Amino acid sequence: METNPRYYGERYRFDAFCKTVLKHEAIDYIREMKRQASRETSLERLPQTAMNKLCSADDYPSDSTAMCSRIAAVTCRSEASRWPTPLPVCRNRSKAF
Repeated sequence: METNPRYYGERYRFDAFCKTVLKHEAIDYIREMKRQASRETSLERLPQTAMNKLCSADDYPSDSTAMCSRIAAVTCRSEASRWPTPLPVCRNRSKAF
């Protein structure tokens, strides 16, 4: 089945229209990427004062140990004891188990 020659002009105009739309869409995309890049700041370029505002530290109750004495309640926090210590090995095992 052959295409009628009078439709070649319509097909050409539609093809040109699609190419123009895609070209301008690509231009808009590049323009938007440049705009975003101009507004964004890399974390490596931030000064230390700005980085201090962004950081946070979590404080969990399991990170500290609370002890009560007759005088006052004392809370101890140790960086080394973050992970629980393993349970001691039971040396007096019953043969029933």
